[in-house]
Amino acid sequence: MRDAGRNTAPAAAIRAYARDTGTALHVVELDVVINNAGHLYVGYVEAFTDDDITHLIDVNASAPTESTARYCRTSASAEPVC
Repeated sequence: MRDAGRNTAPAAAIRAYARDTGTALHVVELDVVINNAGHLYVGYVEAFTDDDITHLIDVNASAPTESTARYCRTSASAEPVC
């Protein structure tokens, strides 16, 4: 959460959760986004449902694109990299 003003409440909730559960909380700077998630169905293509195909597209294409776009919109780096 790079914008402390906008993210004050969520940051406080995360700190409270860590404190209440005894969870170690480590704050780091995020410089790289790597998406190594992937999903594959094995079998006859004609047996896949529309929901199966939608799920494949969501996991393999939409999620990485959305994650990268969100990172680029919130990155506080001095020089644009996206």
